[in-house]
Amino acid sequence: MDGTNRQILIYTGLRRPFGIELDTTNGYLYWTSIYSDKANIERVKLNDLSTRTALVKTEMEVTYRLVLAATDGKMYWCDSWNKVIEEANLNGTNRTTIATGLDYPFRIDIYGNYLYWTDSGVIYRVDITTGESSIENFFSIESMDVGANETINVIP
Repeated sequence: MDGTNRQILIYTGLRRPFGIELDTTNGYLYWTSIYSDKANIERVKLNDLSTRTALVKTEMEVTYRLVLAATDGKMYWCDSWNKVIEEANLNGTNRTTIATGLDYPFRIDIYGNYLYWTDSGVIYRVDITTGESSIENFFSIESMDVGANETINVIP
């Protein structure tokens, strides 16, 4: 594979696409658009590119990352500008906020029953199956001096 057979899927009307995710169960491609008054989350059916739809398109600013839990019918994202972690159904309905008042959430992922995210040197997690609102400080970097000594202090 050398990239000579690559294919452009979508090139019109994109506003800085950033995070992409594939829903292989249902055959969709999802992506986030960032840094715009039109920041949003969109999707398109992979076998029918005319099905492009904006799913979440209000109160969004800088959404770098999107993660899908397709078998549960959910998507999760972090908005670094609005300082929130949010979720919605895969069709964009039932949007809810999981965490607010964050510093700068940047990365997000799912493993097992937990949703993990980074926020200014801290890794957080929350159990997404229980519906509990408690957020756990899973891992913290107290200080980082990347240089000659490459010192990283970790607090469990």
